[in-house]
Amino acid sequence: MGTVLKNRDDLVALLQGKSHGFSETFRKIAAFILSDYRRACFMTAQELAEVAGVSQPSVTRFAAYLGFRGFPEFQRSLQQLVRHEMTGPDRMQALVERHSDGIPYGDLLREEIRNLDRLTETLASPVFQQVAANLAEADTVVVAGFRASAALAEYTAFFLAKVHPRVRALTHGDSTALEALLPLEPENTAVLVHAFPRYPRETQAFQRFAADQGFPVVLITDNPLSPLVAQARWVLAAPVAFGSLFDSYCAPIALTNALVQEVAKRHPERTRHRLARFEEMAARHGVFLSNDLSSARELP
Repeated sequence: MGTVLKNRDDLVALLQGKSHGFSETFRKIAAFILSDYRRACFMTAQELAEVAGVSQPSVTRFAAYLGFRGFPEFQRSLQQLVRHEMTGPDRMQALVERHSDGIPYGDLLREEIRNLDRLTETLASPVFQQVAANLAEADTVVVAGFRASAALAEYTAFFLAKVHPRVRALTHGDSTALEALLPLEPENTAVLVHAFPRYPRETQAFQRFAADQGFPVVLITDNPLSPLVAQARWVLAAPVAFGSLFDSYCAPIALTNALVQEVAKRHPERTRHRLARFEEMAARHGVFLSNDLSSARELP
């Protein structure tokens, strides 16, 4: 991982610290990034090269000279820097100005592919196994996520409930979310919180309350610099795609899928029993449409 940029001061310090070795070409790139880093973070290497008046290989070499493994890593670092600064209108402007490479939203797809590749580090970590064990052994699992993360919390709770007997989703960040924790025993409860940029204040309030009550909090977030990391016992990182009008969540959904499977594997008999009961109910009540095309009514 290259240098971490937490704010504009970090970016300025990085460029100033490396400026003694800048060629004239590198100075052009650095000057544009300093003048408009919020725009630069959405650009491809070719687009940045064009506005700076240099070649694309020069942009790639510039990123490597700064200590990054390539331009995509440098771009992600810039995006992380501006996540708290960018508003919806800013991102819409960047979307309008972005050039297509011939593949509709190809840059977004490539970013998601890179994010899924980076997710392998999380899945291979000991923390992933510790979190799976915590969820599997808890009497009750509370899955929380507010605003944009509410959909992730619902998705996680829906599938986790198929392999765990007591799962509850909290998707409204008001006092009722805090109240929902009061009847539960911290030593028997797992609290799983989803929090992604732009990090809602109500998520921070809920997480602090849960930690103060003694609940072991699992945080699923985009990176270790998330402002909610301090109140979590375990952190699982799942990067989100930033290069679009709204963030895209392929990696967090893939992480949830893997986590549910790991919980299921830890109690195979319980899982088989729950899945069998569901299939029996689904068949009895015709929950799903039949795949038997021969029984379908002919169209007029």
